[in-house]
Amino acid sequence: GACGCGSTTADSDNDLTPDCADECPQDPGKIVAGECGCGVADVHSDADGVADCVDACPLDSGKWTDAGACGCGVSDEDSNGDNVEDCFQVCVPNPCENGGTCAPVGVGATADFTCTCDAGWVGATCA
Repeated sequence: GACGCGSTTADSDNDLTPDCADECPQDPGKIVAGECGCGVADVHSDADGVADCVDACPLDSGKWTDAGACGCGVSDEDSNGDNVEDCFQVCVPNPCENGGTCAPVGVGATADFTCTCDAGWVGATCA
């Protein structure tokens, strides 16, 4: 048979591959262990070529080895070159419109901003 003389052709997971030729004899969805091993699907949710089981950000195709300073789903860009990621700077880019001046309030994930508006403009963003 498929497993050689004297070997059993048992198929424990009923995937039509005998256990002797099946790297995952208890996983009907896999014959080869793949990136994630037996029992875990080799899914690539964000199409970045890195399986979700080893991807630091399985829904962010721009980050796969680690979440970066800003976390998954957020760019680690430093658009003004001051060596501080934009995600930590609520006034970069300036959310105040029509020449308004932005002032940060707080730090980190709870940081916010206030705008000082030029004459004739009002509202949270001087719109």
